[in-house]
Amino acid sequence: MAGRIFNNSYAGQLQEIAYQAIPVSRDDLRTYIDSTNYTVEQKVSVMTLIRNEAKSDSTGKFKYGINNNLGGIQADSGKWAKKWEPHFTGVVHQHDHNNDYRWFIAFDTWQSCVDFMLERTKIRGIYVGGYASVYAKTVVDSVDTFITTYYKEWVNGSSSNPNIPTNEHDTLKGIYNQEYKYFFESIQKKNRQVQQYLSTFVAHSNYNIHFFLFGK
Repeated sequence: MAGRIFNNSYAGQLQEIAYQAIPVSRDDLRTYIDSTNYTVEQKVSVMTLIRNEAKSDSTGKFKYGINNNLGGIQADSGKWAKKWEPHFTGVVHQHDHNNDYRWFIAFDTWQSCVDFMLERTKIRGIYVGGYASVYAKTVVDSVDTFITTYYKEWVNGSSSNPNIPTNEHDTLKGIYNQEYKYFFESIQKKNRQVQQYLSTFVAHSNYNIHFFLFGK
C-alpha cells in the first residue's frame, strides 16, 4: 500500500537533489561528539539516535543516512531555525520507515547534522535528565523513559504511547548502555589526565619555590 505524501516546506528555496549515502564510521562519530561541550547524557542520546536512524553495516559505517543527514531530519514539517540554513544544501525525496514519501534535509557535512541534533535534543529534552516538553511532557528519568520519549518526540511526533516491539526496545537499550559506557569512560579518562597534569604542575611548582628559597 502506498504511503502518504507530504509537502516540501522549502519549495522554491532549496533545490531537490538526488539521494546519496555518505558513510561515516562509528569511531569518527564518537570522537566528534565527544569533542563537544554537551553533557554525557546528551552525547549518548544523539549517538543512540544516530545508530537507530542511520543504521550501520557490517563494517560499522553508518551509510544509510540521507546526504549527511544521520537523524532523519525532515523538510516537510515546517522550517528550521534560520541559523541552520547555511548548512542545508537541498532537499531529498525519499520513503521513510513507514513507506511515507517524505522530504528530508541534505546537510553540507555530517558534522553539521550532528551539531543540529545535539542542539535539538537538548532543547527538546530528549536525554536522560531532561524534560521532554513538546509531546511526551515528562521528565526523562531512566533509559526506558528515554526510549519512549524518543519515539514520541523524534520518531512519531505524537503524545500517544508508541507501540515499541520488545526486541526493538531491548536493542535500543543495549545501544544506549554501550554509548553511555563509552562516553562515561571517556570523561573519566579526561579527568584522570587533568588530575595528572595538576599533580605534575604542583610538584614542579613546589620544587621551584624550594629552589628559590633554599637552593638545591
